[in-house]
Amino acid sequence: MPDQRTPDRRIPVDHVCPDFVPGRELRVTDLVLEELVAGEPLLRVEYTITPALPPRGRRPTVASWPVVWDATAATDDQGTAYRDGGGAWGPAPGGDRTTGTLTISPAPPPAARRLRVVLRAWFPWATPVEAFRECVVEVELTAASD
Repeated sequence: MPDQRTPDRRIPVDHVCPDFVPGRELRVTDLVLEELVAGEPLLRVEYTITPALPPRGRRPTVASWPVVWDATAATDDQGTAYRDGGGAWGPAPGGDRTTGTLTISPAPPPAARRLRVVLRAWFPWATPVEAFRECVVEVELTAASD
């Protein structure tokens, strides 16, 4: 069956979250609006972390992971209720940085002009003072392109 999708709309962001990841830089690079034909539209938050996060520990507990993402939250100027959709991350080719994606749904409605995304994470390897972090990214949705 052919892919049942309309083209994604990409919003370049280039927002650095200072001091979010202890000893590293987190840069939100893009928001991607995926408008699925056969499913609920969603929004992908794409990011990089430089230098790369350490590899996942071998123990099966989250305390051995380099990052544990908490629920991603979002609000817009239309009062839309968004849900966290999880994400994925891993080393970029070459291993110099980590790349990742977090998702929220639904995609913002056409009338929405501003979106506020709150990223929250826990870094089990950091000192207790540094372990829990939050980053706020505000985006003008009118910058979207097909």
